[in-house]
Amino acid sequence: MEISTIDRRNILKCLALAMGVAIVPEYAIAGLGNHNNIEVSSIDGFQPIHIKSGEGKKGKIGDGDIIFKLDKTQTDGHLGVTESTLPVGILGAPPHFHKGFDEICRVTQGTLTILVGEKIFEVNEGDWHLRPRGIVHSFLEYWH
Repeated sequence: MEISTIDRRNILKCLALAMGVAIVPEYAIAGLGNHNNIEVSSIDGFQPIHIKSGEGKKGKIGDGDIIFKLDKTQTDGHLGVTESTLPVGILGAPPHFHKGFDEICRVTQGTLTILVGEKIFEVNEGDWHLRPRGIVHSFLEYWH
C-alpha cells in the first residue's frame, strides 16, 4: 500500500495504540494534507528526512565511534542528532559545555556515568538524560 492511500486518522490511531499516547486532535495536524490521505509537504523549504540504520557522516571521538544523523542546517538550527558507540571504561567526551543548545542522550545499551556540574548520574539502558546548556558535563560508559 502506498503512503498516499493510507488514511491519516487510522495511522494516528495505530501510533497512539503502539506508543500509549492520546490521539492528536484534527486541528493540531491540519497542515499535513487533506482529511483522507497523507500528503508530504515542506514548511519554509524543509523536507522530511529519512536516515536509515548505519547511515550518516561517520567519525571518531577518542576511542568512540560517532555517526552524525541530523545537523542544525537540516532543522533550522533547532536540533542535532548523533549516534555514539563507546568502548567500556572510555571517556565519551572530556568535560565541556555548550553555549547554544542543550544535550540529550538516550542509552540504548549498557550504562553511562554522566557528570553534570557537581552531580553524578547513572543512566541505564532505556533511560534518557538532559544536560542543560552552559553547564560543564562529561560521560563515561562503564558497563556494556
